[in-house]
Amino acid sequence: MYKFKWAPILFAWVTTLTGCAQSIILEKHGLYPAANDTAYAQVYLLRPQAQRSRGVADNPVNVEMGREKLTELAQGEYVLVHIKPGETDVVARNLTYITAKPMPIEVWRARHFDFEAGHVYYILMRQDYEEFRGIYFVPEALDELQARQLAGQMSAVGALAKKHPIASAQ
Repeated sequence: MYKFKWAPILFAWVTTLTGCAQSIILEKHGLYPAANDTAYAQVYLLRPQAQRSRGVADNPVNVEMGREKLTELAQGEYVLVHIKPGETDVVARNLTYITAKPMPIEVWRARHFDFEAGHVYYILMRQDYEEFRGIYFVPEALDELQARQLAGQMSAVGALAKKHPIASAQ
């Protein structure tokens, strides 16, 4: 009887941990269009499930656009955001271990994109394992077919992505 006393606490702790793994989309961002603005690009950000555990690199990846944080993208999830047309860098930041350092450090990779109004973009946070230099996530453009294949194994997060899943993207 005594050993089951901690079962509810353990269950609550595990449930809390699994709840923290979901992606977070910031509600305000400088590149979001105004509520009545119809000129925007639809941008899907995808992060597939890792094939095996990579330690701190398994934590959510911080994705920035226009030098502002946009989302924390968890494994096996994708989000959809509306972005004002124009050129911007998409930056992926994550923690990783580097051989010569005892503590994880933040690393980043960026790619330049030119978003056009009315277009749909699919950007994969591709995991790049650089052995002694750590694990990086590289923003990489996908075509619609590649995105559909990946999205079949992923969860849509956020109101926009749930309303317009990649399988129904136009």
